[in-house]
Amino acid sequence: MAASFGVSEKMNGAGEFVAFTCGHAFPLSRFLSKVILEFSNRVSDLPVSIPHTLRYLQLHYKQSSYYPSGCPYCVFQYLRKIQLQMKPDVPIKPWNP
Repeated sequence: MAASFGVSEKMNGAGEFVAFTCGHAFPLSRFLSKVILEFSNRVSDLPVSIPHTLRYLQLHYKQSSYYPSGCPYCVFQYLRKIQLQMKPDVPIKPWNP
């Protein structure tokens, strides 16, 4: 299932959405049930462990009603980029929703 990051779905009356400063938006139910879980799994698999950062982001994404941040997809892409610079010999699977 391809992820839809377009805010345009919100215009179609598809229910509640979660929107981020990066411009991405997710249906609230999918964000809570799938996106956060996928994000957590991918960050846990990074070669340089960042458990405290992951825990903070999980709490932020689960408990907030206001998201002045990038979405889990964009945050993961940034973390992936940094870790590829730190460990260029270790492949890190990209997240292509």
